[in-house]
Amino acid sequence: MVKSFKKFIFTVTLILVCFNSFALSGVPDDIKTYTNFSKWVMNNFYYKFAFKKYIQYPEETIRLKTGVCGDFAVLYSAFLSEQKIDNEILIVQFKGIVQLHAICIWKDNSGNYIVSSNKTLIYTYKKDFFEAIHYMYYDVERLFKIEKKEQLYKYRSFPQPTVFMSPIKLKPPTERS
Repeated sequence: MVKSFKKFIFTVTLILVCFNSFALSGVPDDIKTYTNFSKWVMNNFYYKFAFKKYIQYPEETIRLKTGVCGDFAVLYSAFLSEQKIDNEILIVQFKGIVQLHAICIWKDNSGNYIVSSNKTLIYTYKKDFFEAIHYMYYDVERLFKIEKKEQLYKYRSFPQPTVFMSPIKLKPPTERS
């Protein structure tokens, strides 16, 4: 009983550290912008295609220098939150494909959407959310927004749509530019 209670307290502490203070240990002190952060990730991390059963904490991804789409979405989200930049983690389901894909999306100072997909930073140059999504992915079937990021660490996975994932009703794509 005492051991499981200590494990529970440890887990809660990790969640609070990751989502309340967003103190990312391991990120060089001179990296203060998402552009520099992205360059650092591109040059120092490896994408590993795998069907994992858990999501890494941002510090794990930094320590291991590798991850899958969900790990990188969480890492970018933690960094952006530390920089006081509003962001969302989205789960994308493509037409005809069972596997889900995780991305982090936010707006730059001009109001254009930027997306981190795996290690890559993509400037959509779109001010409309749906135009940005369709610019990135023309074959989206369903889209979900993570409502309570702290729940990711409670379950350490991106489960099938749950109470902390809300569906986003997609608008039909316009002409791709």
